[in-house]
Parts: sequence; structure tokens; C-alpha cells
Amino acid sequence: YQRRVHGGGLVRMIGVGALKEPNDVAMDTDGNILAYDTGNRRVVIFHYSGQLLALILQGRFTYASNTWCSLACDPSGTLAVTDNDGHRVLIV
Repeated sequence: YQRRVHGGGLVRMIGVGALKEPNDVAMDTDGNILAYDTGNRRVVIFHYSGQLLALILQGRFTYASNTWCSLACDPSGTLAVTDNDGHRVLIV
């Protein structure tokens, strides 16, 4: 479910896949787009067409202000997510 909200000259999407303060993006070997969604404390995966595929690592990040994070995918499909505030790297 998504809907458009107009206000203050901005258009933003509200719904399950809506991003709040995205921090980093990566692309996997299938061309899917992964976004570190700082404000919602999760990683969001979109098909290259824009369709929402998955929400992962929800609840794994302690602070919404975790602004120094990075995503990386290797050729085998392994995802590494740095969590600066948690002082760790998560491997998915």
C-alpha cells in the first residue's frame, strides 16, 4: 500500500516500502537495488523495476541516527551492512 502526499511543494510516498532518510544504496548481481533506510532502521530491497521485494534486518539497528552505514554485495550474493553505532558488520 502506498499513497502520494502533497504538501509544501514536495511529493513523498507513504507505505511499506517508503524510505525515511536513506543512507546508502547497493546493487546485487540480479540488478536489485538495496537501500539502507536509516530512519526506519532496516534494509529495503527493490526489484530493478521499482517493485518492493523485501524488508530485512528490521529491529537490528539500535539508533535511527545511524548515519555512517554502508552496504556491499559480493558476486555470490552475500550482503554486508556496516552498523557504525552498533560497532559491527552484519553479513546476510
